[in-house]
Amino acid sequence: MHRRQLLNLILASAAFAASLQLGSTVLGSLAGITTLHQKRVEQAGFAVLKSLANIPQFGYR
Repeated sequence: MHRRQLLNLILASAAFAASLQLGSTVLGSLAGITTLHQKRVEQAGFAVLKSLANIPQFGYR
């Protein structure tokens, strides 16, 4: 594996972990305010999210 590919993989993994952590934090905060449909972070497989792998994604549905 080339260095650039390895770096991209590491960055994508870090962004994914940060996104899950942010989602968990937000859900935890909302749980004290309202009833949640889901008690854990869900993942979306949208192509637009995958194209921005190095930017943590935050959204709702």
